[in-house]
Amino acid sequence: MDIFGVERINPNQIWLVLTMSAVLVAFLINKLLYGEKIFDLAKSGFSRIYQSKYSSDSQRAFSFFNLSLFFFQVCCIALLVLSYMRVKNMEFWLREGQVFGLILLAVSTGLILKTLSLLAMTFILGIEKIYTGLLAYLFNYLSVASMAFLPIIFYYIFKGAENAVFFWWILGSYGASVLICWSVLLFKNKTLLVNNLFYFILYLCTFEIAPLVIIFKALA
Repeated sequence: MDIFGVERINPNQIWLVLTMSAVLVAFLINKLLYGEKIFDLAKSGFSRIYQSKYSSDSQRAFSFFNLSLFFFQVCCIALLVLSYMRVKNMEFWLREGQVFGLILLAVSTGLILKTLSLLAMTFILGIEKIYTGLLAYLFNYLSVASMAFLPIIFYYIFKGAENAVFFWWILGSYGASVLICWSVLLFKNKTLLVNNLFYFILYLCTFEIAPLVIIFKALA
């Protein structure tokens, strides 16, 4: 039913409206607190200007800015997983909002454990200085990709997520953006990575490929 020409929100989508509001509020707070930094971040995907300009800020891992970027990434991944479950017509034993909350918790926990394990590994192997810049680049780029895709994913789910082709386009585009990130990373740091090839392969298999395999097996 429409009221004054405005479509009423489905009560089952209240969780989606709250998530959208949280993302928007986090973005606006970043704009107020950090000025143009969030827009400068959008340019960091293919340059090191951002990292050099805000190098001191990047050391504060628990700043509101970095935590909100982490939140954007978690929301993006969780919404993609939920959309995949919809496309596959998986049966929900809980309300959709509760399912999303559990996925959000699982993704957050997984990314936190991944980060802590990665930091511990680089410290133990004595290569933390080598990989700090590379990891910052990945974090920044994935944050930008998440901010770019979140509005599209929100629109897709809000409209009922009935178009499977649209979902696969979103997933494919997001995956392509990640591959572009890795391609640029490899090209710009090929000498560094070749000189530390063993550590790079160890990182790739342990922290990038293995989690994807686990997620695929869990959803298959």
